[in-house]
Amino acid sequence: MIVGGYRLGLADQILERYSKRGLYTQSLFAYGTRLLKILNPAIELGRSFVRAEYQRSYAPLMLLGRGIGRLHSAIAAVRGAVWSGKHQQQLRCGVARLDG
Repeated sequence: MIVGGYRLGLADQILERYSKRGLYTQSLFAYGTRLLKILNPAIELGRSFVRAEYQRSYAPLMLLGRGIGRLHSAIAAVRGAVWSGKHQQQLRCGVARLDG
């Protein structure tokens, strides 16, 4: 049974094929070329879901995180936009370095 998932993209491949315009988070945040070089290779996370009956447990999120970490050993960072707060009104950008 699938209880959750992420939409994700390998940022270095997206940048090579579509440039910065291909990144979902580029529409939300202004990335400089230098920052993109520092963060790559990276996984850009998009929308995610966890089935309602599993949302009160941290286990699905832990397993999703473990799966992302095992996706590719050469990934340096994971980044994505996170909506938080009451009624999803606050937008935050999350970046996690995986090499340290």
